[in-house]
Amino acid sequence: MFRTYLLRGVAAGALSLSLIPPAALAQQSLPTIDVGARAPARPHTPPGAVAGAGTRGVASSRSESRSDLPISLQSGGRLTGYAVAGPVASTKTNIPIMQTPYSVQTVTRQTMDDRQDIDLKEALLTNVSGISLGGNLFYDNVLIRGFDTRNAFFRNGLRQTRMTNIETVNLQSIEVLKGPAAMLYGRVQPGGMVNLVPKRPLPVPYYSIHEQAGNFGTSRTTLDATGPLTEDKTLLYRTNFSYFRTDTFRDFGNRETYMIAPTVTWRPTERFTLNVDGEYNATYWVDDLGDMGIPAVGRRPANIPISRYLSDPNFTNMRNGNERGLFAYDWTYQFEDDWSITNRFSYSNSDFRQRIGYPTSLNEQTGQLNRGLWVMPGIHGNNPYYDRNLSTNVDIKGKVVTGPLTHNLLAGVDYFNGSTVSLGVSGPVLAPINIYFPIYSPVNLYTVLARLIHPTAARL
Repeated sequence: MFRTYLLRGVAAGALSLSLIPPAALAQQSLPTIDVGARAPARPHTPPGAVAGAGTRGVASSRSESRSDLPISLQSGGRLTGYAVAGPVASTKTNIPIMQTPYSVQTVTRQTMDDRQDIDLKEALLTNVSGISLGGNLFYDNVLIRGFDTRNAFFRNGLRQTRMTNIETVNLQSIEVLKGPAAMLYGRVQPGGMVNLVPKRPLPVPYYSIHEQAGNFGTSRTTLDATGPLTEDKTLLYRTNFSYFRTDTFRDFGNRETYMIAPTVTWRPTERFTLNVDGEYNATYWVDDLGDMGIPAVGRRPANIPISRYLSDPNFTNMRNGNERGLFAYDWTYQFEDDWSITNRFSYSNSDFRQRIGYPTSLNEQTGQLNRGLWVMPGIHGNNPYYDRNLSTNVDIKGKVVTGPLTHNLLAGVDYFNGSTVSLGVSGPVLAPINIYFPIYSPVNLYTVLARLIHPTAARL
């Protein structure tokens, strides 16, 4: 789908010019990487810095000026480059990715911005090799090396299941750990796992507004605001918001997505950091599962417009929906120079609603299509369909030196509990429809006249 940043030059571009001198961008050079060299003493990373986000090696002084900070930090962590050479969150260590035997591909923030990726599946399919679309279109599941990853999605190192239409607005990066090494996270498919790294608050004030637009009435607005809440910068905040809407080439097809994700970081000392996250993601749509497609007549698709909708808008106007709320926190305490303990916690609740029309039989001579209807009245309905996940872990990592050898040690424990409640009904509820002369319920004179005048018209 064609999209473009309409206001990028006005809003984000003008703001970037006020924060980042153009000469600074031109004079920045990439550092030399020596894979075999011993890593120097690691300076303190400022609050909000993310492994693999282009913020490595930043001084810890809270009195530092804007010019002393890297450009990536000044621009809200957007200018991260397309590749990551340092540690990544999915390995749970501080070892640079080039010094590990893992196969890890990272979709950075700059990659998602430059390619204008809107949702999780779009970011993965267009940027990571060895990934293809999974068979279940309702969930954000993909195949990694041929294995289904429906239960191999993680957020900040914690398992998430049955995620649907996840936005990218609050993601700093997406990491794909391929192969059996993904067993580091417990019971997952040997193809690999996907770890979502959320954005973190920054000590430098940053505000941006992006607008995207495209065909079929596509429109997406995103907001990103971050900065300190206190003068000593021990308390930081970040809020991301997005609204997306589009129609489709199919009649009556549309989709809307809302997301708001506030985050607060507290760093009372140099050795302790606490992050508290909240997310609310809601999507409502009439497409994909709510559209049965074009039936076959003989060995070819029926001779009808590709825009024709053969379900019934009277039943599907209460669109399929998914509402997901999440609360999470993580804290890290560095009790020795090379030793630290991290605890993460995540609780999410997803509510679904499905109203899906489906074909049962077709009379190829008359074009009469018999239809059924699948109904799952969730999202605060009398028959709920919800999915709840609780996940937590504790990791202890550090270094031990024995003579000329340095050992990076990692030990931890994980707990996950998931519950799903669903109740749906299916049956021949929808009245038959003629694929060549569709009349949707409720029938009215305007509809019949419109069909006679313009047979390809599909809207009421």
